[in-house]
Amino acid sequence: MMKLRNKKGFLAIALASMMVATAVPTSALTVEAATKPTAAATATVSQNGTKKITIKKNGWTIKSVSVKSSKSTVAKATKTKSAITIYGIKKGKATFTTTIKATKGKKTKTYKIKTVAAVKAPTAKLSASTLDAGKTASVKLSNVASKATVKYVSSDTAVATV
Repeated sequence: MMKLRNKKGFLAIALASMMVATAVPTSALTVEAATKPTAAATATVSQNGTKKITIKKNGWTIKSVSVKSSKSTVAKATKTKSAITIYGIKKGKATFTTTIKATKGKKTKTYKIKTVAAVKAPTAKLSASTLDAGKTASVKLSNVASKATVKYVSSDTAVATV
């Protein structure tokens, strides 16, 4: 009989403890989401152009940054502690792996961020494929680097001038 009372008493205390533990409001507990340095996952850059991609620190202090291209014949990059700049060389895609060493408080971590860069070749589109004498046509350029110099020439000035 004594053993049964001890078991009942133990169960009563355990049940009361669980009830008290579940009565604690959960809003008093604050959980902070884990953040890490980030950068854009994709980028588009013109051939012979550049695209700057900012590294978001998200509370970390950046100690060092390195960047490597999967296809250095398509695109290359330079880096600072706050950004990478992609240089488009020729049409294609290259994946950049940016390695960031950062600290937050006493923690030091290394993060790897992947960015896929698409390099677009410049294109020209004429408003008309044929012209009557004395008429004009316009040319629309796409994927031209912002600092590019564009030069128009005619292969036969007796037929057409620019």
